[in-house]
Amino acid sequence: MLNIQSIYPLKKRLNLNVVTLTEILGSIYRSIYSFLERIPDFTAMSVHDQTALIEHNVHNAGSMSGLLILRDGDLYGNYAFRRANLDTYGSTSVDGVTKLINRLDINGTLVKLILIVLTFSTCLDVVRPQIMNNNSSLSETTERHHLSSMHLFSIQNKYTDMMFIYMIYRYGYTESAMRFAGLVYNVLQLCVHTTEAATVQEHDAMLNMVIEDTTRKLTTEDKVVI
Repeated sequence: MLNIQSIYPLKKRLNLNVVTLTEILGSIYRSIYSFLERIPDFTAMSVHDQTALIEHNVHNAGSMSGLLILRDGDLYGNYAFRRANLDTYGSTSVDGVTKLINRLDINGTLVKLILIVLTFSTCLDVVRPQIMNNNSSLSETTERHHLSSMHLFSIQNKYTDMMFIYMIYRYGYTESAMRFAGLVYNVLQLCVHTTEAATVQEHDAMLNMVIEDTTRKLTTEDKVVI
């Protein structure tokens, strides 16, 4: 969308309306599903359980993935994109996200590994009302197996072990501990920003649409497989 914008006159290029902004941010959040569908532990889950995990964790996990996309794509370097974010979320939020991007570990592999660990969490996101209501329609196996804390802990432990083996091989024990602490600090700070962003009506509506679209996609794919 930002590339298409470059064909317009300068004055129009300097403006990005809230609809276009939410479309761009929505595509960033949706990319988390493309990432997860390549992870065997996620694809082994039932559709109900995949949906529950996405509902609970899309906000912070999607935002963590978004930080990597914002940095690697230098989206905040685009004046119109940054201006639209300032108008929608305010300078405090944009400045905070900019600091998070600057503090994000330069090693994208580590960011992706911590992203997997975060995605398989039972307590990453603040529980939103619509999520609480949707829980009543989940399968019995959701409560009993796939979304049980012990099952998710085992998945998290596997990828945490993988991450530390990789870090120790690359950086040694001391630097690995420092990098892990930096990643965790970024996650905690990110949770503060995402909680504030959820109070923005356009942002909340965008997240709901992402969840609905992803749920529909999961259900459709499940029917095709059957």
